[in-house]
Amino acid sequence: MKNYQEKVSIFFYSLAILYKTMPVYFFIFLFLILIQAVLPTMGVVLSIDIINRINDRFFDDLYIMVSFWMLSLILPGIITPFVTTIQTMMNQRASYAIQVKIMTLTANITDLKIMEQPEVHNTFDVLSKEASYKPLSFLISLIDCLKGSITLISLSIVLASLSWWLPFALLLPIIPVTLSLTKAQIDVFETMLGKGLASRLIIYYLSVMLNIHLIKEIKMYGLSAFFMGKHEKEFKNLEKELNHVRKKQLYIPQLWNAVYLVASILSMYWIVSNIIKGEISLGGMVGIIQSISLFCASCQWLVFSFSNLGVSQLFFYRLKEIENLASNQEYKYVLSAMPEDRTIKFENVSFSYNDTDKILSNINLTLYPNDNIAIVGENGSGKSTLIKLLCRLYKPTEGVITMGGVDISTIDINVWYKEFSVLFQDFGKYNLSISENVTIGNSEQSNNEARFIKACEDAGFELNCYPSANHMLGREFYGNDLSGGQWQRLSLARAFFSGGSIIIFDEPTSAIDPKAEAYLFDKFYELSKGQTSIMITHRLGGLKHVNRIIVLASGELVEDGNPEELLKKEGYYSYLYNTQKKQYY
Repeated sequence: MKNYQEKVSIFFYSLAILYKTMPVYFFIFLFLILIQAVLPTMGVVLSIDIINRINDRFFDDLYIMVSFWMLSLILPGIITPFVTTIQTMMNQRASYAIQVKIMTLTANITDLKIMEQPEVHNTFDVLSKEASYKPLSFLISLIDCLKGSITLISLSIVLASLSWWLPFALLLPIIPVTLSLTKAQIDVFETMLGKGLASRLIIYYLSVMLNIHLIKEIKMYGLSAFFMGKHEKEFKNLEKELNHVRKKQLYIPQLWNAVYLVASILSMYWIVSNIIKGEISLGGMVGIIQSISLFCASCQWLVFSFSNLGVSQLFFYRLKEIENLASNQEYKYVLSAMPEDRTIKFENVSFSYNDTDKILSNINLTLYPNDNIAIVGENGSGKSTLIKLLCRLYKPTEGVITMGGVDISTIDINVWYKEFSVLFQDFGKYNLSISENVTIGNSEQSNNEARFIKACEDAGFELNCYPSANHMLGREFYGNDLSGGQWQRLSLARAFFSGGSIIIFDEPTSAIDPKAEAYLFDKFYELSKGQTSIMITHRLGGLKHVNRIIVLASGELVEDGNPEELLKKEGYYSYLYNTQKKQYY
């Protein structure tokens, strides 16, 4: 956080999130904190009065004063359970609200390129991990700061009654201690954030060792020592960096603590001198001892509370950053419906992750309605990137993509998504029921059982092998795990169920056997009649039904035509086809 104004803004942003969770309880909470904060000073003032009354043998209303003094001792124990309960409720609501906000922000960032940036990925990683406890940390620090500040102010009034400079002598040295400790705490948090990749690698290496799907290779190749070594290396690097910051956190405040100690000793010397001279009453002496004891304890606790509050605010600062990033992605779409002309054109389209390396270069391509297209090329040729651009998961670095002459970026993104039924190469494996795994592709039809059954049949996923459609999948939540091929069939069923007018399959046969592959190719072309379909595949022998093949090489469109034309041309496609053909003869 760069300046005071920004810090204040983030503080109120954090406070607003807590307030919105439980508005009524929020004010009750503040009221109870206020009472808790003034009770210690109330006890000190009453004890001074009681002792002076006894010393002066003035017993009028003594029982009443003692009753109030006892009340000041008992009330904190009565109030604390209410404060703790409300605090827990507010934290639970705030954690949920922040988790929802994080998920919403993720949904609102439509450009996958932004989500894939390491710094954004690290920030989301930190936010998701800390969302469950940072609101509580902020709340506790806020409580302690409020209570401590009110207690200090009220005690300062008591001490100022002896001498106006006394509270200042005890308070002023605390300010640099607080600032230096806060700075050190923030440095630790920012170091953790900056080392987000290292933290994720540490967790990744642990997850590899525990991954049931990888355990076979780990055992057979003796990889345990390898991954444990990498885990240890990353941990030691992270620990070294954090320890360097922690040393600063430990040593920097000590100079100011020494100043505070000197100020406290001098203040106590003045007080003792006045007690010896008899200028302070017996009650005043007891009150001063209590006040200074409470004052010092409150100061020390307040220092740590303020430093922790600063770190907690950094969490909300990162949240606000992501919120601003997501809001910058918001776009008021011109069109809320698809154009009647469904002809799609790539006009001089290029794409790169940075300013130098182009994944796709100067693509000019027209996709006509009802085309059955195959996109082929070697790994890294840009096939999947082309599809992601079409799906608007990426935005072109150069050029424009149009539908019916309209820039597709002006069409409502959610309307656009609904036009596509997509199976990506890295398809999702959701720890949900079989039914949910399929029907999430089209929530409006989620109760359409006939459609669900047909989608599973078309994908070759055998429902009768499981107790019911509500059977849970994934071992993480005590469900059944599936083979790679079964997961892929389930993903195919999801694509079929979604019912988009443009069907896209990215390597749909990578995890299934030849018989299932032949069935899938036939079913794909059967279901895509009267629709635009695009298949990315390395299996060139199954492309007999396509009317058009697009060939990519090194990010460039090198050939475009029907299978017979491209084979006769004896160009790059012919080379790929014949190379693959040799494997079978």
